[in-house]
Amino acid sequence: RQRGVDGALLRLYEPILWRALSVANADVRRNAATVLIEVFPLQDPALPLTQLDELLQRQFDALTALLKDDAVAVRVVAVQGVCRILALYWDLIPSSAATPLLLLLTRDLAHDAAANAVRAAVPAGLKYLLQNGSASSCVGALRGSAAVRSPLSHVAPLVHDTSQR
Repeated sequence: RQRGVDGALLRLYEPILWRALSVANADVRRNAATVLIEVFPLQDPALPLTQLDELLQRQFDALTALLKDDAVAVRVVAVQGVCRILALYWDLIPSSAATPLLLLLTRDLAHDAAANAVRAAVPAGLKYLLQNGSASSCVGALRGSAAVRSPLSHVAPLVHDTSQR
C-alpha cells in the first residue's frame, strides 16, 4: 500500500458517497451502496482514533440503513455487501457492530415478505460468510445474543421456501 492513498480516497469519496446514499432515486442509492461496499472501510490513518471510530460507525450506520431501505434492489445489494464485508473483515469488526447486522439479516431480511429476491440473497450471503475461516465466531456471536435461540434457527425455514425464486 502506498502512503496517503487511504486519506486521498476518503477525501474523494466522502462528499459524494454520503449524499448519494440518501437521495430519493433508488438506482443512485444502489450504486452508492455498491461503491461503499467496494471501498469499505473508508479511513484515513492520519485521523485521530476518535474520528476514525466515528467514521467507521458512520459506515456501519449506512449499511444498516441500506439493509432497511424501501427499494428491493438496494436491500439485495446491501445483503450481499454486508455478508461480504463481515466475511472479509470479521476479525476487525467489533461485535457491537457485527451482531446487529447479523440479527437484522437472520431475523428480518430472511423473512422479507415484500421481496423474494431479498429472502434468496440472505442464505447465499450467509453461505459466503460461513465459508470464512472465522465462521465459528460468527455463529457464536449469534448464539450469544439473547434474541436468538439457535444461531441460524431463523433462516432454517428458508430451506423450504415455496416462492418461485
